[in-house]
Amino acid sequence: MLIADYFNHRIVEWKYDAIEGQIIAGGNRMDQLKCPTDVIVDQQDHSIIIADQGNRRVIQLLNQKQQILIDNIDCHGLAMDQIG
Repeated sequence: MLIADYFNHRIVEWKYDAIEGQIIAGGNRMDQLKCPTDVIVDQQDHSIIIADQGNRRVIQLLNQKQQILIDNIDCHGLAMDQIG
């Protein structure tokens, strides 16, 4: 399970029966996260897509690399269907 931890500016992964979560993305500089609101996983390439509200963008993380998908947007909520 992935959790957008808004006030701590990070994405946390919690595995079944885990005692604590693992931070998989975080920070609040421009090249990091600032107040992420939502996170989803693209099952086709196993990338992580994040609504990064504080930086006004939607980003994709794949193999530790970040790509801005949409910039200069008030982002609240994400959805994905089988097409993407």
